[in-house]
Amino acid sequence: MATNARADAILVLSSLFATSQRKKITTLAAQNRLPAVSDRVEFVEDGGLMTYSVSSTDLFRRAAIYVDKILKGSTPADLPVEQPTKFELVINLKTANKSVSQFHQISWRERTESSNDDRQQA
Repeated sequence: MATNARADAILVLSSLFATSQRKKITTLAAQNRLPAVSDRVEFVEDGGLMTYSVSSTDLFRRAAIYVDKILKGSTPADLPVEQPTKFELVINLKTANKSVSQFHQISWRERTESSNDDRQQA
């Protein structure tokens, strides 16, 4: 479907289904020379191009600190809600090297389209 519509890339959103089908998704993306971007490191490990997301390791560490505070007597309602502060960008260099020329073409087209859009608005 993505290739019929001439998509330039695939953005895989988090879901149990997508995670369970990640090998199939990354294989199909590679066969169709489409970069696959996700928020799960597992996609990069299976051949996807890149991921940018919160650090799962840091989230688990922060959760352990909360559990420790609760076990030491803190009331959960009194603990502050924290936003993630550590993010990870993971790039599969093997996949990136296979698709370098494709990325240059996409970037060039986007810049050209942006320039044309800017001229039309002026």
